[in-house]
Amino acid sequence: MQRYSRQREAILSLLRTHFDHPTAEALYEELHKTHPNISLGTVYRNLSLLSEAGVITRLATHEKDHFDGNTAPHAHFFCDGCGSIKDLDGSFVREPLDGDGQLTGYEPRTVLVSIHGLCPECLNKMKEEL
Repeated sequence: MQRYSRQREAILSLLRTHFDHPTAEALYEELHKTHPNISLGTVYRNLSLLSEAGVITRLATHEKDHFDGNTAPHAHFFCDGCGSIKDLDGSFVREPLDGDGQLTGYEPRTVLVSIHGLCPECLNKMKEEL
């Protein structure tokens, strides 16, 4: 990764306070309040650098990319109704990695597990409409 920058550090610090997997635009809107000179292009560029370096995770969706500051092994639930993304417990993700030689000779660096479906709110709405 390139040299240290205060703007990159501000982006990373803010992202690590979020658990809702924000888009670049959402991060920019929040950052712009305290860093009025930051541009949307700077946010995009630094998020790309951070994700390429493995410091954060880029979650590609149909609409826009979302970003996750938590790089510990865990899964994501993507709601097909409202588009929300929720972290899921990583225990079932870690089990094959920590298991009894299931990945002998391999060194996993990134584990991405995505589950798609309907969140409880969207499921309730669908049931009410029936």
